[in-house]
Amino acid sequence: MLYCPDCMHLSDPDTDICSNCGSRRLRAPKDNDPVYLLTESTEFVHTLQWLMEQDKIPYMDKNAELTTKPYVMNVRRLDIFVPYSFYGQSLQLAKDLFAAEQSENKGFVSEENSGEE
Repeated sequence: MLYCPDCMHLSDPDTDICSNCGSRRLRAPKDNDPVYLLTESTEFVHTLQWLMEQDKIPYMDKNAELTTKPYVMNVRRLDIFVPYSFYGQSLQLAKDLFAAEQSENKGFVSEENSGEE
């Protein structure tokens, strides 16, 4: 991976242009470089931040945007950045949290209601 100091995103090592901002100032990441992890709703981010605090993973967040979804109130979103040395661990936490939320949102199918009679 290559690091863009302009936008703090990681890019494919086979390119010489940042895939996020187009900068040509890519370089190898250093352990303490703040790296973009994700942009998510504040509810998801607060849970992820709690998990990162439990694992002693430093992070920073900043306001990303205020989005409006049809028939839904405005949703505040945050960008999360972590030091490069914690990127893999943080990414796995986010993936695990997302998978857990997805399975929670699918609802429960008990054996009694599964259609097997």
